[in-house]
Amino acid sequence: MKTQFSALTFLLACFATKAASVSITDIQGNSFLSPLVGQFVEGIVTAKGTSGFWIQSPPSDDVRVSNGLSIFTSTKTILAQVNLGDLVSLNGFVNEFHTDATVLSVTEIGSPSNITVLSSNNTVTPIVLGVDRSPPTQLYSALDTGPNGFLSLPGNTSQVEAVNVPLQPSLYSLDFWESLEGQLVTVPNSTVINFQNSFGEIWAYGEWPVTGKNSRGGLTLTANLVGQVDANPETIIIGSPLDGTKNPKVTIGTKLTTITGVIQYQFGFYYIMPLTAPAIVSSLPAASPTTITPNSTDACVVVIGYYNVENLSSTSPSHINAIATHIAQFLRTPDLVFVQEIQDNNGPTECDLGVAR
Repeated sequence: MKTQFSALTFLLACFATKAASVSITDIQGNSFLSPLVGQFVEGIVTAKGTSGFWIQSPPSDDVRVSNGLSIFTSTKTILAQVNLGDLVSLNGFVNEFHTDATVLSVTEIGSPSNITVLSSNNTVTPIVLGVDRSPPTQLYSALDTGPNGFLSLPGNTSQVEAVNVPLQPSLYSLDFWESLEGQLVTVPNSTVINFQNSFGEIWAYGEWPVTGKNSRGGLTLTANLVGQVDANPETIIIGSPLDGTKNPKVTIGTKLTTITGVIQYQFGFYYIMPLTAPAIVSSLPAASPTTITPNSTDACVVVIGYYNVENLSSTSPSHINAIATHIAQFLRTPDLVFVQEIQDNNGPTECDLGVAR
């Protein structure tokens, strides 16, 4: 399937370079870190966002090697030089960028220069996830050994870069998404597994195998094939759309229209950065029937509940009433309730004089 982009968000993958250029697959390599860090290279631009480009070249025969790459720049004059469908060559500096020392880096080209538009009005074919390739469903990384799996300590994902062994994308999810870093992908008919966060980002999975799927469409933690807690690594975050549109408000189990975007690692997770916001195909009611066991008449049984009261204060009576209803109806009045996020006596006011009551 070929996709003709219709917004000034993505540029076509370029399939030719000058004789002295280095290929994108050479830059990406078959592990977490680029073998060409610190070298100036010449590459081909594929994609455009407000903070730079993504570039893509012909694929390698090795599925471990991504043929996409991030080009970082927030300079408006540079961004203005490229448009949808342009075949572009450029020079830049290969870098492994970390937002935090405990997480993975992003292979990117910084300081882009000598940008040349070679042709325009081109098209690009995205990888269809669930058809062309599917993520592994249970194991997170090769270092998650022992009974606790991905919950083992130390848990910083940067450890895999310290080892930097060749990727195993058919077995480990970090390796799978890394093998697609910077590439354009399509996810048909995705299913949401949480509510969107304050940035409008959504965790979801597509039409590929998943584990722990429950009746609502969410994923329940289960044991994986070696007895560890299943990390459900087949899910991915749908990030903020690159064209400035907003993701819809969703509930667990919401079905979305087809999403096309680029794979990007940021803030400790892999994202699909969509070209434009998906629409809702179907959605379930926000309030799901409880699965909590009602209070037992057995004097030896204590039912314990947990509730995040979301910055509860004495100045929000309607919020208090809603919480009371949820505890009574959905938690079914447990004997003991642990709560989180209770404000002090002055509510949301930021000061050191508040008294917790």
